[in-house]
Amino acid sequence: MLINNKADINKCDDEEVSPLYIACQEGHTEVVQMLINNKADINKRRDTDRESPLYIACWKGHTEVVQMLINNKADINKCTENRESSIFIACYKGHAEIVDFFIET
Repeated sequence: MLINNKADINKCDDEEVSPLYIACQEGHTEVVQMLINNKADINKRRDTDRESPLYIACWKGHTEVVQMLINNKADINKCTENRESSIFIACYKGHAEIVDFFIET
């Protein structure tokens, strides 16, 4: 309904968190796909720490979300302010299936 009424799907909250970032963080695959289909900025990072939707999905171990983002051209080379990449955090958190997907892609 909001999208049909031209709501800004990239509008962030006070902490610069986008709807796509939250959906990726929580592993809501249907919402992630809907936002991607409606041209959400998949590379929009938070201003505070420069985390991207891909980074948080890797952190949380949401494999299907990670695959969706990468298949839709998410920038796999973006790093946080601490210079941590998405594949780094997937390795650090022990999410082998995600690491395998990065290697195969």
